[in-house]
Amino acid sequence: MSDRSNTPFRRTLVYLLARSRGGHNRCRILKLLQDRGPLNANQIASALELHYTTVQHHLTKLARDDVVAASPRGESYGALFFLTYQMERNAEFLDEVFPGYERPEDKAGRARSTPANLGIVSH
Repeated sequence: MSDRSNTPFRRTLVYLLARSRGGHNRCRILKLLQDRGPLNANQIASALELHYTTVQHHLTKLARDDVVAASPRGESYGALFFLTYQMERNAEFLDEVFPGYERPEDKAGRARSTPANLGIVSH
């Protein structure tokens, strides 16, 4: 295992995306932001066919761990969310942890079980 694959940020991503409830939708949100750039919570909810409050919940958790950021900062309605520099630097990790994971434009599906290759990052 390389030092790059076992960083604290990557361990945080494994927890947020694979080892906690809601990881499936968080991954979908990150893929959407990666593909389309900054979006507000309402745009994310519409694109992923999720309830607005569900998206707000996940964005709050992702922002708390510096995976996404908002402009303007704070609880401003209409704030645009985007991937942080740290997340952009680790964007390929999404595909490593979730190979073949559905892209935002794919049809929404049920949450999958935890991928077998999660062993690449350990706590």
